[in-house]
Amino acid sequence: MTRRGRLLAVVAAVLIAAVAWSAGAPGAAAQPVSTQPDGEIATLRIGPVRRRGVDALAPDLTPHWYAQYSVAGREVEVFMFDAPFDRAQTWPVSGLCAERSLRGRDGLWYYASRRGWSMIVSAADDALLCRFVDRFVTRYEFFMGVDGRLGAVPPFPAVLNDPSR
Repeated sequence: MTRRGRLLAVVAAVLIAAVAWSAGAPGAAAQPVSTQPDGEIATLRIGPVRRRGVDALAPDLTPHWYAQYSVAGREVEVFMFDAPFDRAQTWPVSGLCAERSLRGRDGLWYYASRRGWSMIVSAADDALLCRFVDRFVTRYEFFMGVDGRLGAVPPFPAVLNDPSR
């Protein structure tokens, strides 16, 4: 074996020993993937898929992108439009967490419009909605800054952790 080969073998043995030792060390149990163990994590369950019309806002046939997230077993729906959603302009301005919001039978509807796109987010829990919307808009705008193409499949984040908890 060459000198270089012996050196590589020694380095590999040291690394293997270090990994084996740390696996058996007290307190070295596997940590959860989330860096926010107490935080809620939203995972994309459906979408984004292209649809027409928002059932709860009928009659409406406006084309949009739809996605559904799961947060701690609760459902959050996102409706993304390639332009401002005109009907939402009549909704009351909200002080809760939304630019505009509308209280429906099934909870609060949040509306936001930015740089050529708009979205409606629906969840039964107001506090959940605010936490989700804040994180979603931040991540969506980040991804739009990277891609920036309206009309293409929107860059919905697959996972959102909740930094506030």
